[in-house]
Amino acid sequence: MIGQIYPLQGKRPTLFAPSLMAVGTLLLLPGKAHGASLPFTGDAPLLIALGVCLVVIAVLTILIHTLRRHKLRCLEQSNEYDALVDAFDGQLYICSPDGTVEFMNPAMIKQIGRDVTGEPCYKALFGLEETCPWCVNVNLFINETARYEFHALWHSTWFEAVCAPVKRRDGKISKLVMLTDISKRKEMENHLRISEERYRTIAEHTHAMEVWLGPEGEHRYTSPACKHVTGYGTEDFDNEQHLMASLVHRDDLSKWNDFLTGDLGDSLDFRIFRHDGAMHWLNAARHEIIGQDNLSQGLRLSIRDITERKLLEIQLRYQALHDNMTGLANRVLASDRISQAVQRAKRREHYHFALAFADIDRLKVINDSFGHRIGDKALEQIAARMHKSVRSLDMVARYSSDQFIFLLEELDKPRKAINIINRARAAIEEPLNIDGHELNMTACFGAVLFPPPEDDDAELIRKANIALHLAKQAGYGKLKVFVPHMLDKAVELMTLENDLRRAVSGNEFFVEYQPILSLHDSKLIGFEALVRWNHPERGVISPAEFIPLAEETGLIMVLGRHVLEESCRTMSAWRETMPQAQDLVLSVNLSARQFTQSDLVDSIREILKTTGMPADRLKLEITETTIMENAEAAVDKLNRLKELGIQISIDDFGTGYSSMSYLQKFPLDHLKIDLSFVKRMDTTPENREIVKAIINLAHNMGLQVIAEGVEKSSQQDILNTLKCEYGQGFYFSRPVPAIDAKAYIIGDALAEPEGKPQMVITQVNTKP
Repeated sequence: MIGQIYPLQGKRPTLFAPSLMAVGTLLLLPGKAHGASLPFTGDAPLLIALGVCLVVIAVLTILIHTLRRHKLRCLEQSNEYDALVDAFDGQLYICSPDGTVEFMNPAMIKQIGRDVTGEPCYKALFGLEETCPWCVNVNLFINETARYEFHALWHSTWFEAVCAPVKRRDGKISKLVMLTDISKRKEMENHLRISEERYRTIAEHTHAMEVWLGPEGEHRYTSPACKHVTGYGTEDFDNEQHLMASLVHRDDLSKWNDFLTGDLGDSLDFRIFRHDGAMHWLNAARHEIIGQDNLSQGLRLSIRDITERKLLEIQLRYQALHDNMTGLANRVLASDRISQAVQRAKRREHYHFALAFADIDRLKVINDSFGHRIGDKALEQIAARMHKSVRSLDMVARYSSDQFIFLLEELDKPRKAINIINRARAAIEEPLNIDGHELNMTACFGAVLFPPPEDDDAELIRKANIALHLAKQAGYGKLKVFVPHMLDKAVELMTLENDLRRAVSGNEFFVEYQPILSLHDSKLIGFEALVRWNHPERGVISPAEFIPLAEETGLIMVLGRHVLEESCRTMSAWRETMPQAQDLVLSVNLSARQFTQSDLVDSIREILKTTGMPADRLKLEITETTIMENAEAAVDKLNRLKELGIQISIDDFGTGYSSMSYLQKFPLDHLKIDLSFVKRMDTTPENREIVKAIINLAHNMGLQVIAEGVEKSSQQDILNTLKCEYGQGFYFSRPVPAIDAKAYIIGDALAEPEGKPQMVITQVNTKP
């Protein structure tokens, strides 16, 4: 039907050339015969007329035949078009320019329920009183196709109308309208709209900044929270497409760009500069929007301010790698830096570095004497001084409680490392004033300079520790640089330490006694108890060799108690059996560690009680350095010892540093001149004057004086002249076992006038 109303395109009918040739032959036949031209006869007009008729008939026959075939073909095509239109499942209709429905396909009739051909489309189909909005488009009836969406009255659904011009048989233009049901699409769009409205509502009321970007990264939406997060308003982001990128910290910009493309995952922590110039940390969560065609429709970004969390993370990371008290790098960071330096030395031929351990001397003494608060403050100030003494590329780390480590990098010669270490040593030794307490601190250093590339970090640390250990053996404030032979010394010390631990429990220690005499009449007034070690393989070992090791390892606590207890028990036994021993005084040395132990007074009280030793017959000798390191705390502890009735003597006077104001506060009984002064006093007048000054100082303070190391009669004479009360030394007697000391008491072993002792028991030195 539609093919009958709107003509189909076809070929125009034509005469066949063979038919025309046949008619022409018929007309020529009468005039030719056997190749000759024949003249017309009297019937010629009739024949001409007949020929014309035959030509006309032939032409008409051909035309009729051709038209018939053409019509049949058009009919077939029309039927084909009708079949196609009928089979089209979409709604289709045609209307005239004035809006009259000219044609409807079956689907359209079925859709609205009746055939409205001939009726105005705007009224029959849409219930309108005037032409449909899209029909007023004049261009639609010329040569354009239009697309519209509308909600149909005859059916509760949405359609999409595609309108196109179609030429009628009479030459006029009608409109072909094809309708497609888009209800599902509209439903999805509605759900999307509702979802977007809901999301927009949430976005506009959350602290997170929501950003929507198009497929090409173009800005589409920014939530009001942008003001809170960046300091910029939504209008700023609307007016400047790439405002966010311009705020990103330049060091994070490449990461930001990679994040937007999905190359860095769906979450990113990055920094921006807010409108006020402040740097903040943000976190962005990335969500890609996928359309129905499975193609990306853009990105949705949720951006939050995580500055507080990030600062906390940075703080925690810093705390994990730094010492809380001093702020220096801790052991973890130090180990990592050392490992990096070792690896760098393997890669770079001319890269040199040094490693040094520093151990703060007598820090425990300060903690025990003044309390950990003072000790901690001292440690803080020392750490600050050490940090200032190195270069910016160097590292100072706190490796343990009182041990620090120096990593000195990019050195051109070993001397530079030594200079830096000496600068640190000098800084440490500057007096500290903490809450009114003046502290004089020192530190021992063990260094490894320009280690060979084959040394790993563990070996490097081991060598530095060996050097440090030897520095501590040498005394306070010493520096030792590692050299290969130290490995042998370290093994020797380790063996000695193991033997020392065994000796404490194996009763290898014994006590010897050195007489102390009155210098003016050589009368015996007491003994000094001195510990000795009888090693099963090495024989008797000098105290100078094992006492420092015992101090360092803490074994001095057990050893010191053993000496005090054993000597008190021996003296008590002498007192019970010999009347001559009743007035004798027993002198026992207290080490620095012993003096600082919190239960020292109670421990000594217990020993006196269990051994039966009278307190007034016990004299405790404490070095000048030990007392002065903890002057204020020492006053209290010494007073408590004096309350027990014990005598107190300052040992090795002149080798340390003493404050006269503190010396006057100490409850002292005796002062012992160090043997180094006694040995030199008869060599020069100056040395004699030093001894004289010490004796006068003691007398002015009401103290009696003991000189140690008297080895010649001339020395005794000088000391007598200077009014020194007591003396001890090889001139009178070497340290002797208890049985020989007992004989000394009853007068069987007195020194000869020439000063050559009658009794030489063992060839050992005195106390260290």
